[in-house]
Amino acid sequence: MQHSNKRLARVILEGGRGARYWRQIQEDETTNPFDEPEAFPDSNVSVDDMRRQQQQVIAEQDQGLEALSGILQRQKFMGQAISDEVDTQNEIIDDIDNRMDHTNQRLIKETTHVKRVTAKSSTCGMLIVIILLIIAIIVVACVPSPN
Repeated sequence: MQHSNKRLARVILEGGRGARYWRQIQEDETTNPFDEPEAFPDSNVSVDDMRRQQQQVIAEQDQGLEALSGILQRQKFMGQAISDEVDTQNEIIDDIDNRMDHTNQRLIKETTHVKRVTAKSSTCGMLIVIILLIIAIIVVACVPSPN
């Protein structure tokens, strides 16, 4: 009695920047020699038959291991692509952070400059008012009164 084992596995082949590629792998029908009833009585089983059966099992295991190796290889490449993308994004974030620090320093400097200009302009206005008042006092003191 043969059991057919069909399995459908989805494997990500490539990744990065949101792209996903999928591939479907379908295994061939395989038989498990241990599920089959013995075709030969114990006394009639030859060493060659047992050796062939063992080699068939080993060949099936090798096929399974090769498929697993391919899957692991694709996952490795995908992990490396994700790592590269994360490194690139970290560099971009670091650049933005440096520019923000520079912009923040410039903003602090310009704010201080504006405060200084504002203080000077109000002082200048007061000086003009004081000078005008002094001139008005002088004019009032110098002008003779009509009596």
